[in-house]
Amino acid sequence: MPAPQAATLRLLFLPLLAFLGVFLGLTLLLIGWRVEQVALELAHTRSGQQAVALREQIEAGFRLGLQPADMTRLAYALHQLRRDDPGLAAALLTDPQGRPFVSLDGDTAQALLQQHTGWRPQLLRQRGVLQRQHDGYGITALRALDASGQTAVLIWLVRDDADVRQRCRDFLLGLLPWGAALLVLLTAAGTAVAARLLRRSHRPPLEAI
Repeated sequence: MPAPQAATLRLLFLPLLAFLGVFLGLTLLLIGWRVEQVALELAHTRSGQQAVALREQIEAGFRLGLQPADMTRLAYALHQLRRDDPGLAAALLTDPQGRPFVSLDGDTAQALLQQHTGWRPQLLRQRGVLQRQHDGYGITALRALDASGQTAVLIWLVRDDADVRQRCRDFLLGLLPWGAALLVLLTAAGTAVAARLLRRSHRPPLEAI
């Protein structure tokens, strides 16, 4: 390739490489952000399902005439939730006044409730699941009713969202080699096309017959 064409090709190559690098970088960031949002939504949905399952267990006990202090399997149920879902940081069962009677690492949950005293009144007015976020934690809460239909137990589940975010970052890091390979392929393809166009543009015209 003549020197002028090679110089022109280098001038095209560097901006093309920069553009593709920025484009792919932004694309990976967007994918990572979206994956994280979906993963957090799924995790919080799972917490809601866990709270509903606990409520059904508690309300079944009330229908049998048991009181919260008599429901000895609730502590086991909380530990089972932790085994099935390592992202569960804490769980707390309280009466409507906020007095705890069963907990799993309950200090974390109680510290959050002490910082946000308005959550308990909101939950008492809430018909379904209450979900809040604070300082990297996702909080899911739900009321359980006794046999007379009155609020008897408040269920608090605290999820550590950092676990979900770390897994999403690991997923994004796993995409980086593929992104780098794609960048090389696109750059090579773009350079080849540019070189072909340059050769064609510098080809002498055919003489008229």
